[in-house]
Amino acid sequence: MDRPKIVAFGNLITDWLMRLPHLPVEVADHQALSDLRREPGGMANFLIAGQRLGAQMLALDVLGADEDSAALLAVLRAEGVATESVRRLPGLRSRAVAVLADGVDQHTYLPFSGGELPVQNFPLAWAEQISGAAALFLDGFTLDQPAFHDSVVEAAAKAAKTGVPVFFDPGPRRPLLDRDFMRSIYGVFLNESELFNWTGLSGVEGAWSLLEDGARLVVLKQGAQGCRIVT
Repeated sequence: MDRPKIVAFGNLITDWLMRLPHLPVEVADHQALSDLRREPGGMANFLIAGQRLGAQMLALDVLGADEDSAALLAVLRAEGVATESVRRLPGLRSRAVAVLADGVDQHTYLPFSGGELPVQNFPLAWAEQISGAAALFLDGFTLDQPAFHDSVVEAAAKAAKTGVPVFFDPGPRRPLLDRDFMRSIYGVFLNESELFNWTGLSGVEGAWSLLEDGARLVVLKQGAQGCRIVT
């Protein structure tokens, strides 16, 4: 059986994990880190998980030509993720997140957006990769970036036009969307707090609101309890 090709657009990030004795960190509270390491973050985790589950994952993004992006792409390639469509721009620093975590896995995120990225046109090669995919996955972090917003909307429209289902994880922020974008979305993945942020409603009521906007299914993530699917 052929492996389904799943395309993920944007949000390739390097996480710098810093493990310390306790949070919060107070002024003049000097703590020794028990661990400091660089890990794949953001969409990279989705790509790796999908590859390990048996799909052929393909990344679309624009990164810098720095060491962080080289290391991130090397990890993805070692996992079997296709990265040949990721563009790298000289002089641009890639996005990264400092992750502060204590001994009981409380954590906080300190994002670094990288260098100022010019607005990205949607390359024909990316459209061709999407049209031949089994699914396209998008997230709100990429949609929220001015450089990528229009390209994300265009990617969703092109996928829907060619019959490729589009799955969308909006995340905690709420970018401005129009109904045409939501009508391009097949499935939405979000937790209860994100659902309320997007719809002002909770539970099944909130999920139905997204279905009325055009989505075909809503997956409510419930952590260790699994998920709830509303159609």
